[in-house]
Amino acid sequence: ARCSLQADILSVRCSLQAGILSARCSLQADILSVRCSLQAGILSARCSLQAGILSARGSLQAGILSARCSLQAGILSARCSLQAGILSARCSLQAGILSARCSLQA
Repeated sequence: ARCSLQADILSVRCSLQAGILSARCSLQADILSVRCSLQAGILSARCSLQAGILSARGSLQAGILSARCSLQAGILSARCSLQAGILSARCSLQAGILSARCSLQA
């Protein structure tokens, strides 16, 4: 009976830890998504503002600005994708470690 109770306690504790880890990873992913969206919005607004200012000066400068803004947007997108991939891998690793630790304790 005591072993059964200890196993139940361990199961509940492991489930609780897994739930906390999952919630923390979801929160981190949401924060990253919001931060990346905010950065993309700021970049887009800045580029639109600069394009509006340059539109009176000539098409060559506007074309250069457009290319530079596209490059910056691509870099930002790649950086955010990389950060999301790293976060996902880290959370998967933590979940695997937690699962292995709980299995060993059982």
